[in-house]
Amino acid sequence: MTELERTLLSALEKFEQRQTEQQRALDSVSNALERVSSEYESLSQQVTILQRQLDELKT
Repeated sequence: MTELERTLLSALEKFEQRQTEQQRALDSVSNALERVSSEYESLSQQVTILQRQLDELKT
């Protein structure tokens, strides 16, 4: 294997490693966004219920 081939192989391995790390980071962010979205939906439903209860108390 020539020096150029070794250099290219090393660069490719580093590139692939960075891609893997970036994909893991993206997956982590995606999972966090899903959790936040789910929590927001739950809180939104609770607010709606509380608003209805408040309206009932006012009447």
